[in-house]
Amino acid sequence: KTLENVVSCFAFRMTASALINCGGACDGTEIQNGEDLQLVAMKNPSDLKPGDTLPVKVLFKNKPLADAEIKATCTSRDTDKESQWIHETKSDSNGMANIELSACGSWFLFVTHKIPFSDPEICDEHSYRTSLTIGL
Repeated sequence: KTLENVVSCFAFRMTASALINCGGACDGTEIQNGEDLQLVAMKNPSDLKPGDTLPVKVLFKNKPLADAEIKATCTSRDTDKESQWIHETKSDSNGMANIELSACGSWFLFVTHKIPFSDPEICDEHSYRTSLTIGL
């Protein structure tokens, strides 16, 4: 409101989580970080091997988020590929998606969600971004 000739405005919130296995049983579904946008592993990644699928759930304000675009890459990816992402998918109506873990290494999963800002007189859009890092 205090600036002149503003073309566009957006608010941006970025969060990150990493699952680190320290022993003991955990299926992954208990691990939610309480942020507005969450990417939750529905299986313990330490129980998976290359070629397995990691089910994930996308939550926005603690509710499943449908049609969220999820991207994933790995430290052992082929750097000659055109895209930096090994796997791209969208969540279903329950916020669920499956990520094929094709190789060993550190995996980085990433999702963004944009909504109109609550007060259009102040800002145009609120963008949320979160990531989840796991080791395989």
